[in-house]
Amino acid sequence: MKNYWLLIFLLGLIMGYVAYPIFSDRNTTTSTFTGEATVKAAPDEYIFYPRYEAEGETATEANSKVAEIGNGVVDKLVELGVDKSKISTNTYSSPGYPAYPLEETTDSNKISAEYSLTVTIDSFELAEKVLEYLSGTEVIGSLSPQSTFKEETRKKLEAEARTKALADARMKVEDTAEALGVKVGNLVSVYDQSFGGPIFAAEDTAAVSRDLAVPEIGFTSPELLTGEQDVNYFVTVEFELRN
Repeated sequence: MKNYWLLIFLLGLIMGYVAYPIFSDRNTTTSTFTGEATVKAAPDEYIFYPRYEAEGETATEANSKVAEIGNGVVDKLVELGVDKSKISTNTYSSPGYPAYPLEETTDSNKISAEYSLTVTIDSFELAEKVLEYLSGTEVIGSLSPQSTFKEETRKKLEAEARTKALADARMKVEDTAEALGVKVGNLVSVYDQSFGGPIFAAEDTAAVSRDLAVPEIGFTSPELLTGEQDVNYFVTVEFELRN
């Protein structure tokens, strides 16, 4: 008889254990909430992408001419204080493409060669000097640098923004639970997604000298205006809500 009642007791425990989640889930649901935050800061890294072009009767002649221009620019940048390891260059030539900008005297049958640089600077003062110098060269394309954050700066700003975004998400969870008259249950999941990338620095004038030598009297160099950059952070959390 004792074994009989023990068997009944064990079966009851098993049935209760199995049935509890089934019935308890009826009073529990999950919902997602998005928290967001924005942190503002002045950029501390500036990347220039100056390009230069030259023509020649042959690819060798065109490459030689543009290399002379580009190498001179590199030497001047190093003289200004730019770390040579922060400068990368690339040269290529192509037939039938006249130099920029298009001019009536351009011979499209000549070989056109281009010398491009990527110059990374982590000092606003040095970036101003570089911008002033490049403004007086025969640079083609955009003169404005890309303004962004150093890697360590971005990580610090994103960590700050993430903390604020999580707090915003938690507040939304609690506000929703209070409004619905339910309780906040367990955290189910967290999904991170951040935004906020490099921006291009503004210039206060569109006038750019194309004199490779010393700028003429009256030449005005663009002013480096970077402003502040946003680091936006979004985080989506999923919580249980219980009656």
